Amino acid sequence: MIIEKAQKRDVMLTGILVLALVFGLVAVAGAAGAPQGPRISISEPLYDFGAVAAGTVLEHVFEIRNTGDGVLEIRKIAPS
Repeated sequence: MIIEKAQKRDVMLTGILVLALVFGLVAVAGAAGAPQGPRISISEPLYDFGAVAAGTVLEHVFEIRNTGDGVLEIRKIAPS
């Protein structure tokens, strides 16, 4: 009788472990295949011109990429 209880407990624990493993794999597979939307990537997000005389025209090119799988819309850019 004691052996039967231990065997039942082992079978139940194994079943729970298998279910947890299956749910975990389904969650990981779903997350990996899910669309992530747009994702902005800027190689150099800040640039310091240093001390500049008034009236000097300054220019710097920022490389912006969309590394996501959706359309990236840049609606507003402002200097700080």
